[in-house]
Amino acid sequence: MPRTKLQAVRIGKVYPGTVASTGRAVRAMIEKRFGGKAQVAVIAFISHLPEQGGARLKGFRDGIAQLPGAQIVVQQDAWLAPQAANVVSSILTAHPDLNIIWAANEGGTVGAVTAVRNAGKAGQVLVFGTDMSTQLADFLLADDNVLQAVTGQQPFEIGSLALETAVKALEGKPVEKKVALPGILFSREAPEKVKEHRKRLEALSK
Repeated sequence: MPRTKLQAVRIGKVYPGTVASTGRAVRAMIEKRFGGKAQVAVIAFISHLPEQGGARLKGFRDGIAQLPGAQIVVQQDAWLAPQAANVVSSILTAHPDLNIIWAANEGGTVGAVTAVRNAGKAGQVLVFGTDMSTQLADFLLADDNVLQAVTGQQPFEIGSLALETAVKALEGKPVEKKVALPGILFSREAPEKVKEHRKRLEALSK
């Protein structure tokens, strides 16, 4: 039986359009809460994964681009939670009038929430993020009003699609080189959706 070479396929990658939903949520919050003007901090990971980190940052910027009053006053890389907590703590000290923090991945989001809580600025500085986990779901459901919304991926669907693609490749069938699944916006304004997804994440982890 002839051997079939597997093709390299990118599946479930977060491209700009998928993260723009969080940018739009930030824009809506700035318009509603801050009268259309806000100082924003960005916690990225471009030095770690340039392509993916850059795509997520572009998606966020695209989401807030139509709001001239949203000013990104600082951008730093910090993709691990402890690292991000330290970075955001310093940012909060240097920018006491900061209104919004957006983080490009789960570690950055966890660190941002931790730093805001530790600084006693819950409800004053609002955090938005990327990726979804049971911990981030708990943050969205918490009463402290720190984490506002995140754009999550679809891990089960990514796994299923990856398996389907591998089978097609082994059978010699054509496959797409890049497959992007749309991100899902999870917000504290829709707690039932967050609770339902949290239960699903728990079930998938067992």
